Amino acid sequence: MKKQEQKNKTVFHAVAALLAVLAVVLVLYGGGRWLEKRAEKPETRTQLPQADQETVEVDGVTYYFLDNEYYFKRRGLYGFYDDGERFAFFSRAVLETLFYIDFTPDIINCNDWQTALVPVYLNLYYRHLDKFNRIKTIFTIHNIAYQGKYGTDILEDTCGIGRRDQHIVEYDGCANFMKGAIETADKITTVSPTYAQEILDPWFSYGLDALLREKQYKLCGILNGIDTEANDPATDPHIAFNYDVNNFEEGKAKCKEALQDKFGLDKDGSPVFAMVSRMVGMKGFDLVQSVADGLVDRGIELVILGSGENVSPEELEKLLAPCAAIRECRVCERNQRICAVVCCEADQQDAVRDFVTKVNRTLPLYKHMVVEFSAQPLPRNAAGKLLRS
Repeated sequence: MKKQEQKNKTVFHAVAALLAVLAVVLVLYGGGRWLEKRAEKPETRTQLPQADQETVEVDGVTYYFLDNEYYFKRRGLYGFYDDGERFAFFSRAVLETLFYIDFTPDIINCNDWQTALVPVYLNLYYRHLDKFNRIKTIFTIHNIAYQGKYGTDILEDTCGIGRRDQHIVEYDGCANFMKGAIETADKITTVSPTYAQEILDPWFSYGLDALLREKQYKLCGILNGIDTEANDPATDPHIAFNYDVNNFEEGKAKCKEALQDKFGLDKDGSPVFAMVSRMVGMKGFDLVQSVADGLVDRGIELVILGSGENVSPEELEKLLAPCAAIRECRVCERNQRICAVVCCEADQQDAVRDFVTKVNRTLPLYKHMVVEFSAQPLPRNAAGKLLRS
């Protein structure tokens, strides 16, 4: 009887834990699917130092959007030269927001390096305040390859972390935001129990295995799940034909035909391999590239949707170098657009535009280039290198 009572108490506490009040703090990017919900729901807007805050409630969860157009009104979420500064600002703003809202969390769950400085800042600058001294932090690692690594010169001037405390985020000769979170968070989680073990191995840890083994007492994996309502093929409004367990063969066949129609593929019974992923090595995209020609030769149709890795101005210039019409080229950012400044003959401008259009097809959307033409040779410094300003 006592065992049953204890079991009931355990279940009660587990259910009570699920009834917690939830709030999510996000960046107000230039666009996104949340805009649909934002248009439907009442919202409030609050002036904060160096930012605005918009509040939207959806399905009982309050979402706080931090708005700073200088940092976040851009074509793309990340992959910019000042990402370290942008997300250091966001991490600090998350904590500052708590002074302006009627909500004090028991737990702050931070995801990946972009929010890794939240537990660092909490421990350094807020823990002594009554509003913050009981808050616990969880840091979740989705992909350990991306750690937020920068030169140590960013720490004092940009991140506001003084020399006395810089050892918290310093690792292997550089500033490492993820390392700071691993040091300071109360709990470290990953997207599965398997991944929690994998990142203890030097082969998978990208240099953080020794630190993670030291902090293994607070590391665990929680298996990712899916939203079974949003991803239910019986009701999903985004697929061509709804189906369930009773007619899935017919339904999947019709969805396949719709996909082939959309991309102009042959409907001759060939199998279709589809991949939705970031086009990076960590996702195995290099493996797909190595066998893609062979798959197509065997009659398999490939459909791939994704975005690529960040591309530097120098790499973009190399992509444009084969164009014989271009005499000189400099790639830079102007008005939050990637701009290729080209020196060429006037009668060759159409050829340059066509070539840039061809190169853009190989790049993620937020790296697409616009073209500006210059009749004069591009400016160079004393060493003969093109100036980027």
